[in-house]
Amino acid sequence: MNMYLKTTSAALVLLTSAAHAELNHGTPVENICATDKVAAKVSKTYQDVAGAPLPVVSRMTGQLEVHVATSIKDAVTVAVTPELTKRIWTTIDAWGADTYTNLVFTMGGKHVLDFRHKIPTREVDLDDGWLDIYADGGAGVHGHLWLDRVSTVVATEVPGKGDHNTRAISFYGPDGKLAIGVYSSISTKEVDQAAVDGFYKTREFLASLPQACK
Repeated sequence: MNMYLKTTSAALVLLTSAAHAELNHGTPVENICATDKVAAKVSKTYQDVAGAPLPVVSRMTGQLEVHVATSIKDAVTVAVTPELTKRIWTTIDAWGADTYTNLVFTMGGKHVLDFRHKIPTREVDLDDGWLDIYADGGAGVHGHLWLDRVSTVVATEVPGKGDHNTRAISFYGPDGKLAIGVYSSISTKEVDQAAVDGFYKTREFLASLPQACK
């Protein structure tokens, strides 16, 4: 199971207990920034799978996804605290509650789920260690992001083979595995321009913060 996110919807039920996650959160990554060798491998792979979401390239190369993300040219990488994660998600809220994105997450970094959905927006802050995000006025996806288990957020844009690039704001755990990726566009799929416009605003906010990878 994914170790940092709980989500529920009419079509999807993924539940993770805090106790299970506490015992299975993986080994922290010493350096979240990709080496030149890894970056070269990722770049070569993208020549064959232009526009592929990051988890696909992670699986193809055998690299942690955070290293795939930080390999991307002009990636914006920020080490986060719980409060900063909340602020970042607030900028995603601003994309618009009726804006469609592709939500991507993995279970153990291996099984990838990708579905088109309205933006899950922040709910009232209960200050209980979780970021509660509900979509479509509560009728859609319900997510609970375990804030202590989010350590890095990366904004990436990779050239696509379709009509547009693939753009994502990705949230990673200390072990370098994906908690959730909010994709404003995937090159081969339908795109909501409001999400693309929102992506650039969120990336601008991330770029204004101290960068984890120079």
